[in-house]
Amino acid sequence: AVTAVHRHKASAIARLPSEVLALLCEADLAQAAWLGRALRLAETVSAASPDGLRRTGLRRADQPLTLPLPGSDAEAGGEQVRRRFRALCDSLALSPSLPVAGTPVPIQAD
Repeated sequence: AVTAVHRHKASAIARLPSEVLALLCEADLAQAAWLGRALRLAETVSAASPDGLRRTGLRRADQPLTLPLPGSDAEAGGEQVRRRFRALCDSLALSPSLPVAGTPVPIQAD
């Protein structure tokens, strides 16, 4: 349930019954947060291009977390992809790297 909330709207976590949240430790809550954000990012990337998920993937070799995207920034989902990728990186305490067609794209902190 917590992962689904993060997948759709993280701010809705406050509406979950406290009994549900009490069942999970901090590590479980953190895992639900990053998993939900990863699912939200995957949906955004796949909507931008029908085979978008097949042409990309998250990569991590220490720091940063990298999401290489083929094609143009517009094909890659633009600002929405950057925001959702930033949210995922923040939940994992990793810095983001988002190369689009091999060119790094700056990602601003919120």
